[in-house]
Amino acid sequence: MNPHHQPDHWHKATPQQLPRPTYVPLLVAFSLLLLGWGLLESWVIALVGGLGLCLCVGGWVYELVLEKVNDHSDERQHDD
Repeated sequence: MNPHHQPDHWHKATPQQLPRPTYVPLLVAFSLLLLGWGLLESWVIALVGGLGLCLCVGGWVYELVLEKVNDHSDERQHDD
């Protein structure tokens, strides 16, 4: 049996294209660390962590939205 042969009822997994790598998850983790540390030590550190967390999550969502928009524009170009 051919190991590359797939039954007819199988479909290729989506997404077929992997998202591009990003540094945002690392920054979200660091912001959470600062937020937790700040809750124990100082409100200033917690404020920096909370602000960083908001900015990082917003940036991450923005990247995902841009990627989705670019994917749709690429699909439209291929349909034409």
